[in-house]
Amino acid sequence: LVCCYDYKWLVSDVNMALPNSFYFRLAGFCFVLGGCMELFMNATGFYDVVKKKEAERFIETREERLKLRDEVARRLQEQGIDLPPGFK
Repeated sequence: LVCCYDYKWLVSDVNMALPNSFYFRLAGFCFVLGGCMELFMNATGFYDVVKKKEAERFIETREERLKLRDEVARRLQEQGIDLPPGFK
């Protein structure tokens, strides 16, 4: 019978833990796998595609960002707050 105050089941599970060498090997394997993924993405031109899409998205949102900047400047001027140099 296992009650909430009987910790014998927990102690027996701790003895079944894997050795540290397994975790070191697993960390090394994951490191190498991540490096291989990065090399593959570089070789296939993944980052060039991402850079191009981000630039297109930045250009598409230019007008929206300018409207937001103008709105912020208007609200700051209504409150009597001086705009920093080069803000507008």
